[in-house]
Amino acid sequence: MVFRGRDSDPAAALSGSQSKAPGFAGGYLHWIGKKAVLNHHREVPYRLLRCDDELSTGDPDSGNLLVQGDKLLALKALFPYYAGKVQCIYIDPPYNTGNEKWVYNDAVNSPEMRDWLGKVVEAEDLSRHDKWLCMMYTRLSLLKDFQTEERAIFVSIEDNEVQKLRALMDEVLGSRNFIAIVIWQKMDSPKNTAIHLSEDNDYIVVYAKSANLWGPNKLARTDAMVARYKSSTMTHAAHGCSVTLPPATSTVRASIQSPREKVVS
Repeated sequence: MVFRGRDSDPAAALSGSQSKAPGFAGGYLHWIGKKAVLNHHREVPYRLLRCDDELSTGDPDSGNLLVQGDKLLALKALFPYYAGKVQCIYIDPPYNTGNEKWVYNDAVNSPEMRDWLGKVVEAEDLSRHDKWLCMMYTRLSLLKDFQTEERAIFVSIEDNEVQKLRALMDEVLGSRNFIAIVIWQKMDSPKNTAIHLSEDNDYIVVYAKSANLWGPNKLARTDAMVARYKSSTMTHAAHGCSVTLPPATSTVRASIQSPREKVVS
């Protein structure tokens, strides 16, 4: 394997022998097939969308679309209309656990990758991580050009590929544009069938097109939320002291009353 520093050309890191499995070094992630997919999102031809009147509903001029088809081809069909205009992107790719029965079907011009086409990616497939990275690199590279400068992309993932996804998005979107990894608790109780530790959460990896321009649209505080911060009195039974807490919007100062009824502020 050959690796270069983060400021080097990613393609230059592929000049050596191919690795047997994805690996990290020098700020770059390297995997089988990477060189072949670096520009594949540009090589995919544009497509025309055909409206299916039997499946359509609502105002045809609303601009709302539900596209059925290969995701990469669908994105390329939408690209002329939405490039640089999309304000929020969320994707839920295969988690690549080996049990999802997904198929690598990108027609990349690479002899070593032609054998991948049309085959279900199984858990025993030694190149399944390479296939997943090839698939994700192409789509993330294309999605990046859909975004407006001040918006973000959200990607669901779990433990199996979260580390590789971070490295991949660092390369495609820039490590400086990483925002956060949001933890999504997907289970209310631990799995009794867990072999090791119970995996109770997945992740949502968030990157901005330009982190210095992006900011969350915060929700306004509701009356129910405000009610939880109203003044209340708590008594410490062991010492007979009562503590009065002020509202959240007031100056943070509590009055403490001792057993002898002396008030200390």
